Amino acid sequence: MKSLAQAVVESAAFLELSGDDVIDPDAAVQAQEAIVSALDEATDEEKKALLFYCRECAAQILTSASPTDLKKRDFYLGFGEAFGITDE
Repeated sequence: MKSLAQAVVESAAFLELSGDDVIDPDAAVQAQEAIVSALDEATDEEKKALLFYCRECAAQILTSASPTDLKKRDFYLGFGEAFGITDE
């Protein structure tokens, strides 16, 4: 399940964190909305796997001083709420 969690979360991170010169903002929003819609149908086990993956990734970045890494860490920490799989 970790590979699937990685695929979903990293795709969402790419959409969120890429600049307008990399991906059209409207296209990114549409793709993110599609992810939210699909995750609405996810099982509790699948949602837990996504959140676990995000916590693991955020913890790995904790020692980083790079602003880019810190933005990605913030993304991981906010993934559950932003993508509608947790109320945190």
